[in-house]
Amino acid sequence: MYSDIWTLSGSSVRMAVFLGLNHLTQPNSFLKTSADGEQEYERRTLFWWAFSGNCFASSNTGWVMSIQPGKLLFAHDGVITSLHGWDAVQDDLTTLLPPKTFGPELSTANPPEDREREWRALSSWSPEFYSFHPAQYVGGLQMFFKSMLLLGRSAVFPTSKLHTSPTFVKLSNDINAFLISTSSSSFEEPTSQYRPLIEAVPHLCRILIHEQLCSNKVDDWHLMVCLDAARKILCTVKSAEASGAAGSEWLPWINHCWSVAGRTFIRALAVKEAWCDSQGTLELRSHVSVIIDATDSYHTLHSDNVVMVLQQLLSNPSVSLCFLSPDEKSRADHHGILKVCLPRLNSAAPTLDQALHTDADAESLSATSASLALLLAEQQATMGHMNHIL
Repeated sequence: MYSDIWTLSGSSVRMAVFLGLNHLTQPNSFLKTSADGEQEYERRTLFWWAFSGNCFASSNTGWVMSIQPGKLLFAHDGVITSLHGWDAVQDDLTTLLPPKTFGPELSTANPPEDREREWRALSSWSPEFYSFHPAQYVGGLQMFFKSMLLLGRSAVFPTSKLHTSPTFVKLSNDINAFLISTSSSSFEEPTSQYRPLIEAVPHLCRILIHEQLCSNKVDDWHLMVCLDAARKILCTVKSAEASGAAGSEWLPWINHCWSVAGRTFIRALAVKEAWCDSQGTLELRSHVSVIIDATDSYHTLHSDNVVMVLQQLLSNPSVSLCFLSPDEKSRADHHGILKVCLPRLNSAAPTLDQALHTDADAESLSATSASLALLLAEQQATMGHMNHIL
């Protein structure tokens, strides 16, 4: 399903790029800025829908977007600067979001201060893009598009390599700025069908950029961030029903957010059980059950797979434990590694227990290390399969 979405949305974006819909404001664009407000609105909306679908598909599949991040371009204190890295797609995207309504506000004859206000609210180049949402220009659809740009940036960000870089800090700050602005904004009526996605997608972004950095420690900070985001996503189960999104075309989108929250709860449960910490485990299992029930109730073509995988993970949470790199294994405490892995090796538990509590000879320790290596390889392959489905 998602592979088809990725293929079709990618083709749509490439066609839009060919027509210049991603650079409507540029003088060399194939399609010039139209004096007809309705036509300009339709062009902007068409591009941003195609781009949002591509962001969603990349988030689900982990595959590249049609508009690739390349050179980092962003504004700081009103000055456009350039860095090489993975941050945004602004170098390939200058088209403004469509305003809340089409009409005179799209006219180039408007006063400069009005055009500047529109640029601040609707241009992805604007330093205030994720925090400035004037009601004249921004409604539920515009907030949705902003959240989807965040999702596209988060889905393709190689967190494990660049989490200490300024680009990671900027992406994290943009997510937080958007969350703060939406928490105090009356951008749309409470029953808007966009609201559950606007509430859930930024927290989905938090999980995507932090989950690669999680360790097998109970008090891991990145895991705590993911858990907080998952709990916020869980709250959208009720708001999706109230807004009507649960019965609309938005359902596959919100289901994806729920599935990622579910696997986050299961990972936290696995870590707690591995370290024999029972506090909060019943609550985590209850959260996963709520997500499974909601996904099963609001049926989509993908929901059966999501329910099956979450049930399998919940029956054996330890398969979702983070696997260790060779460097991490060499630095980690030997006893700690084995303790974390004990729940996954029931058949080999006596051997591991002997290695923990006796002065085993070199041959015994070598056999234990081999068993551990096989476990880690199996775990990596299993998580690769599960992540592909979820």
